[in-house]
Amino acid sequence: MGFELGQKQSRLEFLMTPGPIITLIGLLILAVSIFFFSSAGSGEKDMVDAMLESQSNSGQRLKAMIGLVAGTVVSIGGVLLSLLKFNR
Repeated sequence: MGFELGQKQSRLEFLMTPGPIITLIGLLILAVSIFFFSSAGSGEKDMVDAMLESQSNSGQRLKAMIGLVAGTVVSIGGVLLSLLKFNR
């Protein structure tokens, strides 16, 4: 069949490989970006005040969106790196 069992590896050893570490860094970037994105939004009910506040926070929201994209890309890269190591 072509299946070969390698030597047994503990979960901690597997988590210390580059793939899971990169994935965890990406998830941390995502969590921080989500926090800043939600804090940049307005919680007020008045439409005019909400529009003015969102215009003043547009730079912060843009940085948070870039962080969301970067966190997603880094997480996916870490998962793919783990998959490549697992397939070997």
